[in-house]
Amino acid sequence: MTLAFYYLIIEWLDKVMDDTKTKPELAALWLLDANRLIQFYKLRCAINLSSCDPEDKVEKWLKSGGLAEGDHYSQMIAICHHLFTRGTKEEYNMVENGLKQFNGKWTTAIQLATCVRNEDILKKVANQIIATRNAAVYTAMLQNEFTLLYNKKFRALFWREIANMPLMERKLLFSIETDQTTQVAQILVHSIRSSSELEWLINTVPDWGHYMKSHIEYLRRKFQWIDDTATPRIKHFLLRVIKQP
Repeated sequence: MTLAFYYLIIEWLDKVMDDTKTKPELAALWLLDANRLIQFYKLRCAINLSSCDPEDKVEKWLKSGGLAEGDHYSQMIAICHHLFTRGTKEEYNMVENGLKQFNGKWTTAIQLATCVRNEDILKKVANQIIATRNAAVYTAMLQNEFTLLYNKKFRALFWREIANMPLMERKLLFSIETDQTTQVAQILVHSIRSSSELEWLINTVPDWGHYMKSHIEYLRRKFQWIDDTATPRIKHFLLRVIKQP
């Protein structure tokens, strides 16, 4: 509903993007912050603009076994969106095979694997991510910059794998029983995106300790406000706008 409300704006931005092909000064504006370009790619795929063009990008990906020359962000976002919304068995097999290749393509395969809904693949990718024992990798996967979509199934499996780690490793990961929290631990904890995910996080350790408890309490209040206040108000506003003649 929210994306539909912004459809005309995103469509206009898409035209601006098309104009950059002939107007270098416009292209330079996008390059001031590459992140704004990434966010735009996500939005145009989310509202199914033709410029997202997932069919063509997926076809080239299947034929070549990897990303084609050109804008990798545009390709990854379109493929990821396609895999989440209407992925096929052939495409899932491609993703699963990519997880077996521990080379330069492994990172791409891992990112795409977090976009599918197939539970077997999600279990494998969650296991491989946790096996890195690298908090930066954990955070990158939770903050997947290639999709606006929330893959609840993947995140549930991810936190389940975290909970299965030895207790001492979990305490080190979240800076529990230390004099202060690390920035990595804070970023990881604040990567969660829903109240249900907060509960999965909380259940990964028996006690969050003195320093991390304040972060957990902040997140609890944040998601309570989102669920009880912000979301109902936004829905009410959008419904009122839609009903207007």
